[in-house]
Amino acid sequence: METEEVFRSISETKFHDEFLHLQDLWKTPAKTHQNILVGNDYKIAPNVSHMDNLYHFVQIAFYALLTLFTDFTLALKHPLYWLYMIFVYPIILVAYFILETSLFFLTFLKFDSIKHTIDDKWSEYTSPDELFDSEFFSQPENQEIIDEGVGALNNPYYKDFEDDDYVDNHNCNLDIAQLLLFMSDLVYNRDASKVLKAKQKLNMINFQPEKSEQILQEVVALLNESEETISAQTKKWKLKYTTVSELNSLGESFAGIFYSERHNFIVVTFKGTTIDNFEKWMTEMIFQRIDGQTFFSGKSYNGYRSILYPNDLQPSPYVTIIEGIRNAVQQIRSYREKNYSHEKKRNINVWVTGHSFGGAMATMFYARCINSPNDLGEHCILRDAYTFGSPSVENSEFAKTYMSALDKRDEVSSTLWRIVNDDDIMCKLPIGFYHSGSIGKYNSLDNIHIGEAIRFYQNGNKPTLIKNPLIINRDKNHYPVIKSSRPKENMEIHVPVSLLDKKLPTFVRNNTISRYTIAMAKAREYLHEKNVGNSGRTKSGYQGEITLDYE
Repeated sequence: METEEVFRSISETKFHDEFLHLQDLWKTPAKTHQNILVGNDYKIAPNVSHMDNLYHFVQIAFYALLTLFTDFTLALKHPLYWLYMIFVYPIILVAYFILETSLFFLTFLKFDSIKHTIDDKWSEYTSPDELFDSEFFSQPENQEIIDEGVGALNNPYYKDFEDDDYVDNHNCNLDIAQLLLFMSDLVYNRDASKVLKAKQKLNMINFQPEKSEQILQEVVALLNESEETISAQTKKWKLKYTTVSELNSLGESFAGIFYSERHNFIVVTFKGTTIDNFEKWMTEMIFQRIDGQTFFSGKSYNGYRSILYPNDLQPSPYVTIIEGIRNAVQQIRSYREKNYSHEKKRNINVWVTGHSFGGAMATMFYARCINSPNDLGEHCILRDAYTFGSPSVENSEFAKTYMSALDKRDEVSSTLWRIVNDDDIMCKLPIGFYHSGSIGKYNSLDNIHIGEAIRFYQNGNKPTLIKNPLIINRDKNHYPVIKSSRPKENMEIHVPVSLLDKKLPTFVRNNTISRYTIAMAKAREYLHEKNVGNSGRTKSGYQGEITLDYE
């Protein structure tokens, strides 16, 4: 029996609950492991990231030239962007080239200590020290957010139950947004070093297949240890958490799901590249664009493999995440069938979320699900996505295709809510513009967001809508609103922030989760002011809302 067959057989029978993650970890490409030592003398793979980045630089430079040479009217239609392409963009490209070349030679000459000094200094100023702990989540006001958020996530979409307990189909729910932000924060607490060690152990099956079961036990133990903080907090919320995919980027991005057999929802959460990884941050923030066209051309089963990482030689994270959702659905339905067989069966809500680069991944995943809702399987209903501080992920062609897919969903109204905190720089990157008459596949400035964007403010100003160039001629009566079932009643805001928070530029620190938490908490003042008295109350309790206008 081949090694992979041995692994699959033992992991599926002996470690059923962890099988999906183990399988994903097994398939994670070795080239992302960056010289992980296994045993005394074996290395999985060399670090090739610098060469990849230099190749990426050549692509970007080529596309920039095409932008200038294929749109001769750019200087007249968009003079500021033309000046940017002529003067600013080349400087950024040259600086990027010098950076990557320097890092490459430092690695080649084995001057790793200098690289580590750069990384450590960058990490000192950018590590997410504001990560919330159990004490923060135990505060009465935050416990209320969690309780109300769980209730809102749990509510059915359709108004077909006797208690009329349902969620409006086109409102941004502040309770849900705040809870999903907490979940997006919580996944940052995974110990990546233990996941790397787990991969080391798992790879030993190739050399000692006779010890596969023992090795898998050690791997599962390491994976459980890596998620101890997440699992402990999730348990207090009476939920479960499991990582389902490493997203082909071991130690960086990953996807997990929050759910419970006792509830009617599943939350898919993406953790993106951390800002304290200097090289990754520079590469992804300024230049990286994922080609998403195959998301929507994939009308056959082969289209699955192009999701998130369109490379037929790599495993598909999308398929793995879908399998994780289906497994959770099966658990929820089995529990319900056993304990509540007399109740009317509800479709299970699927929500999607992510912060910063995790928000970009969440956007890509959600877009595919919008276009192919049957991927989720039976007994599911795709609800909304909430992203926080997400950069744009695609061009106008992608955005138009997404809007077209939304229009076809007559039976369900799903929305991607893009939450923006004040002047968060990440939400403005990559720099770009939309113009219906000058769209090209290789246009380096053709970057556009999808979804409904709402800006919250650090100074407590009323939230506003951000204009989407693809949504035109909207009547004010059809503007979305922010709703909540929990008023803000003179509660003080206690949010931990990094000690270095004040040293960061405002537009950088406003990307942190703590700043998003503060901005959304302050927005509740408008719920309280608008709905005082009996006018804001119904038989089911407080139902506040914030009307929105374009900024």
